[in-house]
Amino acid sequence: DSCTVGIEHPQQYDGIEYLYNGRYGASAAPLADSLAILFTTAPPESVAFAWLVVKDAAFDDGEGGNGDGVPSAGETGSFVLTFENRGTADAVGVDVTLSSPDSLIDVTQAAAALPDLAPGAETQAEGLQVNIASGAPDSLVTLWLALEGEGLSQTPVPLDVDIRPPTAAATRLALSQGRPNPFSDDARFSLTLPTAARLTVRVYDVAGRLVQTAEDAPRSAGRHEIVWDGRDGAGNRVASGVYFVRATAGGESETRKIVLLK
Repeated sequence: DSCTVGIEHPQQYDGIEYLYNGRYGASAAPLADSLAILFTTAPPESVAFAWLVVKDAAFDDGEGGNGDGVPSAGETGSFVLTFENRGTADAVGVDVTLSSPDSLIDVTQAAAALPDLAPGAETQAEGLQVNIASGAPDSLVTLWLALEGEGLSQTPVPLDVDIRPPTAAATRLALSQGRPNPFSDDARFSLTLPTAARLTVRVYDVAGRLVQTAEDAPRSAGRHEIVWDGRDGAGNRVASGVYFVRATAGGESETRKIVLLK
């Protein structure tokens, strides 16, 4: 039910991915018939334009759910999205509209307005509300963010939502998909502990070598945020490629795949 589109080194440790395991990159437009993807070494056109990406996304289920920040079946919540302007011109008068092509998630508040953003600046959009269907299975749903504004010509931006069963956070270790994925700066993971335990989070490369220990300390029960900055244990930026983030606590473990693209 999914595919990967891109180019890579024959040894698969470096490459450029457009679509990974059915999930789009933060700046990717949805694929459609009669479209083509051009991979080129030619420099980009020197046209000034704004380009917004979702740098971070959080789910607030404090009122309509169990408050652990993990989207679960039967919950109502809202997204808090951090946008960054990675273009070369100001983003002015931008309106954000959230849509869902999947019946598992119903969008109840679809629109939000962003303040003007200079190149390199960040801002948050709040109040984009959704209902998650009761009985929704453990699954990954891609929502779409349409962006419209002055001087902005941008295709919809994907927003991946990792739905967990309502009992998952209360009975076992739960590690969300990294966001964004692929990432270039920081990758963030939501992690829920059913009981207080020593938490260890390690990052490995495709050869199984330890890259960095991102967390190794006692943690209370509940939701925690884990951040990997794309560096090794010595503080050096690692190469683009596929990595695996493994969380272990209380005799349980979960692993998520993340793609670093510089």
